[in-house]
Amino acid sequence: METLTRNKRSGSAVGASAEPPAKKDLAQRIFDIMVRAPGNKPGYRPVHAKGLVCQGTFTPSREAAGLSKAAHFQVPGPVTVRFSDGAPDPSIPDNSPDASPRGMAIRFHLPGGGITDIVAISHHGFIVGTGEEFLALQEAIAATDPSKPHPWPIEAFLGTHPRALKFVQEIRVIPESFATEAFFSNDSFVFVSKNGARQAGRYQIVPVAGRRDLSDAEAKTKPADFLVQDLKTRLATGPIQFRLLAQLPNAGDATNDPSLVWPDDRKAIEVGTISITSVVADSAGTERNMVYDPTHLTDGIELCDDPLPALRAKVYSLSASYRQQGQQAPASKAEASKRSNEPMKRLTRTETGDLKEGTWEPASDTGSNLTDRPDLRAEIEVRAYHHWRADGGRHGNALNHWLQAEREIMNYTRTNEA
Repeated sequence: METLTRNKRSGSAVGASAEPPAKKDLAQRIFDIMVRAPGNKPGYRPVHAKGLVCQGTFTPSREAAGLSKAAHFQVPGPVTVRFSDGAPDPSIPDNSPDASPRGMAIRFHLPGGGITDIVAISHHGFIVGTGEEFLALQEAIAATDPSKPHPWPIEAFLGTHPRALKFVQEIRVIPESFATEAFFSNDSFVFVSKNGARQAGRYQIVPVAGRRDLSDAEAKTKPADFLVQDLKTRLATGPIQFRLLAQLPNAGDATNDPSLVWPDDRKAIEVGTISITSVVADSAGTERNMVYDPTHLTDGIELCDDPLPALRAKVYSLSASYRQQGQQAPASKAEASKRSNEPMKRLTRTETGDLKEGTWEPASDTGSNLTDRPDLRAEIEVRAYHHWRADGGRHGNALNHWLQAEREIMNYTRTNEA
């Protein structure tokens, strides 16, 4: 659930869940509509399908350590960054107004082998504030038939959602380069310092080269892949840098609605510098296997009362399964787990409560109250599997993958069952 999918009527997607909508959860309903969007291709993301994966480093500022005890806020480390166009069509020209908003997803590789992610887009403020509104938006897009008289369903939706209308109108600009585009998490998180102080904030990613857009005339002269080629050309001469900021709210600023933008006069802490140094050797293969997820958090950064990160994580997991299947979207996470035959390590608990690794297959007794729930255990298993895939399919970090999956499902469950 990253951005706006495009209009026009579309047919059914092979493998989309046939379960009646009323019985499916919100994430599954959103995903089922998104994979039916025109231009969507098996093996690609349902949105932000066209992208390029790069690598580099993150160097934290002095202020970062005071904001959060997170490991990457203390010492420099490597990052893997994916830049993308927002459309579901992987062949969309970079200079098309329908290619926006752009995306920037950042994976921080932590000391000891862990990971944490930031998922951001090039518009300040998300299109809607809740998952239910996002589903209604996708339903309006799917129901719109340009051959029918006005008002179309999408026009009716935008007419009653002014922030969504503003989003649609403002994202049509074409940046000069990914290196001159700013990106925003829009979702809020809680930063926890070493002394336990808790501070809400939102990420802003600002280009060191300055923010510059093309005029309509300039954009029309550009080739279809100009953003990708420009990035490669710039990297051939040196690193591309971005400033990572954490914007802090004033009292009364909403943290539970990513469509509500905090004013520019709010305090922003300089967290550090992201330096992009090169394109990865196999960008296409890397982006197919990586699952960027706003709930990939680490000690010192937590979810707050914003409900969208947990919902987006569930949609992203469905999307990852869809990409791996290539030709068929799984009906559910549990089905995705059953279909996968790839080996993986998973965590089980001994009778004494010790943690150990075993083969990746359902355990009869994990000793965990959470994983003893049949309705959640399958989700944890497949989420741990995707963490393993996102980490390059390397063994040895099963404990981190399993506990991270457990934490994410637990946070989502607490939020939605409260």
